[in-house]
Amino acid sequence: MKLKSLLVAGSLCLAGEASAQILPLPDKPRIGLRVSAGQWNRTMVGAGLDVTVKIPFVPIPALRFDAGLWGNPSDFGGGKRGNSISVMGIKNFPLIYAGLGPTFYFTSDDGDHNSGLGAKLLVGADIPGNYYIEGSIIVGPRPAAIFVSLGFKF
Repeated sequence: MKLKSLLVAGSLCLAGEASAQILPLPDKPRIGLRVSAGQWNRTMVGAGLDVTVKIPFVPIPALRFDAGLWGNPSDFGGGKRGNSISVMGIKNFPLIYAGLGPTFYFTSDDGDHNSGLGAKLLVGADIPGNYYIEGSIIVGPRPAAIFVSLGFKF
């Protein structure tokens, strides 16, 4: 009887009258590279890398792993610099997306080193041609680091 039920169920699936339930697979990760300009103690320039993945069964639409660094243009990598690593939940809206999550940061203000946990908030929009523009703030370092970024996703 079990074999007959299995054969009937299998033939229904092949006939298109019933469909098998398949667990959703994560989408291909989106990798982004960006350049930034903003404010932290002084005018700063920066760069970053982000990887955004959609994970099934997680209550947020996507997770973004984000790393960035910034420095003063006159002595990039010298006395005034910082970096951060963040994990954010990303929510898509009709024209924009927004993200929020914890971040670990390190800053150096002419030898005065600080590090700790903070938060990163960003709002961005996709631009045709796989480009994106974002505004972000990292709360934790004093003063907060505020940046506008232009990036490319592939």
